[in-house]
Amino acid sequence: MPSVLSSQPETYAVKFIRKNGTMSNSAICQEIEIHFRVSAHSKILKLIQTIEIPEITFLIFPYIPHGTLADQDFGYQCFVDRLDLINSTFRQLVSAISFCHANGIAHCDLKPQNILCGYDQIHVPDFGTRPYIGPECLGGLFAPVSCYNTFANNFWALGVILLNLITSTQPWKEASLLDQHFSCFLQHQARDFIAADSLIKFPFVSGMLCFEGPQISQTGNKKGDS
Repeated sequence: MPSVLSSQPETYAVKFIRKNGTMSNSAICQEIEIHFRVSAHSKILKLIQTIEIPEITFLIFPYIPHGTLADQDFGYQCFVDRLDLINSTFRQLVSAISFCHANGIAHCDLKPQNILCGYDQIHVPDFGTRPYIGPECLGGLFAPVSCYNTFANNFWALGVILLNLITSTQPWKEASLLDQHFSCFLQHQARDFIAADSLIKFPFVSGMLCFEGPQISQTGNKKGDS
């Protein structure tokens, strides 16, 4: 494939996948296809190009300079008493996940450590870690069906991330019914999940965000921007 990278000096991030590793060739192709399908959204990390050599597939992405959401939230405490920043960041994240869902794609590892921070916006890369796993994945009363619903788990992870942003802490150590802090957030009747693009309008979420912020469109841009 001809290179589409700029001839000017520029920094890129490179992910490499060994073809003889744990991922099959079909799984590698599927990951590449998913990245290209959602790269149109401005809050999803854009896959610029892939490069193939016999043993390795290289995925080329823009370099995002300010680390992860976990670094900014838990490390630098950037969201403390910053409801405007919480509002803007969470709306961007919901917009990105809504776009994925509209294209039939669910993120399989949504957590602050997997959300990158640019100069003035977030970028969602890589398409579960225990604290972000939803209760429907644990079996028993919270899983009336046997299949694991990745789309539903995205909503749960979004809720945990919102708590992270508001409190700058992890509300529980592990998503386990034995963890008393986790158990406090469970309700037996709360098994149905709203659509991602309706999440911001949900009274509990809008109440936590406290006020109306800039509206984000399905392509990730603020409404009214050119």
